[in-house]
Amino acid sequence: MIDWKTHSLINYFHNKNSEVVLKLINNETKEIEYKKEEYSHYFFIESKDVEQTQIALKDFIFVQDNNNEMFHLQFDFRNEGKYTKVVTFFEGTPYLYSVIKEIIKHLDAHNIKHYECDLLPGDNLILSEDTQISNTYRILYYDIETKDTQGGVEIGRDRILSICAVDNQGKEYKFSYDNEKETLTDFMKIVENYDMLISWNGKKFDSPYLKARLKVNNILFSFKSIIEIDEMLVFMASFAVKVRSGQKFLTSYSLSNVAKNFINDDKLKLDDDSEGYGGKLWKLFNENRQKLIAYNLQDCRLLKRLDEEFHLIENEIELAKLVKAPLSKTRSLTSMIDFLIIREARKRNTHMISKMFKDEVSKQYAGGYVLDAVPGLYEKVHIFDFASLYPSIVRTFNLSFDTLLDTNFSGDCIVTPNNIKYSKTLGIVPAVMNELTELRLKYKNEQQELKDSGDSHKALLKEFQQTAVKVLILGLYGITGAPHSRLFNLSVAETTTLAGQALIKSVIQQLDSNGFKVVMSDTDSVAFQILDDSRLEEAKLLIKIAINKIVKDSNTSFTNYLRMEHEKILSKFIVLAKKKYVGLVIAE
Repeated sequence: MIDWKTHSLINYFHNKNSEVVLKLINNETKEIEYKKEEYSHYFFIESKDVEQTQIALKDFIFVQDNNNEMFHLQFDFRNEGKYTKVVTFFEGTPYLYSVIKEIIKHLDAHNIKHYECDLLPGDNLILSEDTQISNTYRILYYDIETKDTQGGVEIGRDRILSICAVDNQGKEYKFSYDNEKETLTDFMKIVENYDMLISWNGKKFDSPYLKARLKVNNILFSFKSIIEIDEMLVFMASFAVKVRSGQKFLTSYSLSNVAKNFINDDKLKLDDDSEGYGGKLWKLFNENRQKLIAYNLQDCRLLKRLDEEFHLIENEIELAKLVKAPLSKTRSLTSMIDFLIIREARKRNTHMISKMFKDEVSKQYAGGYVLDAVPGLYEKVHIFDFASLYPSIVRTFNLSFDTLLDTNFSGDCIVTPNNIKYSKTLGIVPAVMNELTELRLKYKNEQQELKDSGDSHKALLKEFQQTAVKVLILGLYGITGAPHSRLFNLSVAETTTLAGQALIKSVIQQLDSNGFKVVMSDTDSVAFQILDDSRLEEAKLLIKIAINKIVKDSNTSFTNYLRMEHEKILSKFIVLAKKKYVGLVIAE
């Protein structure tokens, strides 16, 4: 067991000895420590299915694809009440993920329901403990330059000419030798001393290219303990960046364009304004290597400056701490939500269905309601929007895979607008949404306090934190409707969208019947005329009445989180067709 009061997690990986290797930092000494834990793969089945599962898994043999090596798998069944824990044992070193996929495929073929079988041992280890994520990392910002005489980019085709790097303490490294192997060898020696490698567009270029050239030069290096982050992707996703810059999109997210737009800096120029293809880099390598190195090193400095200016990695660390998973997991919304949901399920002594590897036919369900357009020019149009419509529906009506009731249920329950019944016991999905929503509100309040006190640095961090939580909340709903998600349930997904339809239709009907001309509606908004300004409060009351009626009719016992907010007023509003309109805003 790890003492999470004295140690924090940087990353974890699996070795060939059926061990989970945890890369930890000692919170007091700041020294890096590695701890190995023997941890077998396991999954859960319902206890009523034990005999069937024992028969199905008897004499189970896994054959590894790359060499046809055979492994005899053994399974230990441990009763835990409603569920039975099934632990997998084998001798040798098969590729564990392939073993897991075969077990899932085999259980599916025998129609055995299984839970959390897709989780790797390391995932289970940190999910079973109160894992604390590190605040401190040794970060290396790096960039590579490659031979460019052939034109275009083909991963691993041409030799690497130069590798430069800057760490988060400002120390700079330059490697550019006649012999590529020497360049790579010396660079990898310093990589060993860092926890995180940061690049720009590295997911598509620098990282796969570097690994390809290491292979060509027969240099062995394990990246398992290293967290690799593509700063371009983090930058693009960072709401804090969008707000700070006042821009939502750029025509190009090249490092040059971003640096010019956001930190008033740029890459070094070569002979012209291009970024270095057509043989210029190869010429510099042979004739002016110091200029090539300066060009290469400037990119690394830009990476560090952008990170520090917008707190990109700092924000990622906060997100990882929230989810209680290493930064290697935070670039995947699905992974983050998995960790949140599975933790909540285990608090309730229940387990989540395994994530499937097989292809599934896409399941279609009803979407949002959009009013048929009546083209024309309208004056004094007010737009009202639901605040977080679908998450609010989930919380208000307690929609979750574990609260869905049989259609024949006759007890006290919630009945949604599409006549689907749900339990009044708080479900796993709305419970996590409630927790995240409370956290987001806390961050928003702290952000405002910091703004008021003039601490813009910490306010910006809180801004990202609360928005990152919002992304998790919306993602949690979205994944509920994704067929490949472990949370997917067609009835729950459709209930959510149909409840949204019912709410919008109820608001439209209430407004129309009281003399307000509705000219447009979308999934979560309505636009209607208020020709007499004194009727605005009346319109707000009518909207509230319409929403409350839907909620009351459902017999829910949970708080009504559904709110429509007055977003803007338009002096002129032109409707061209469904979802096609333009207006002149006069108030927001």
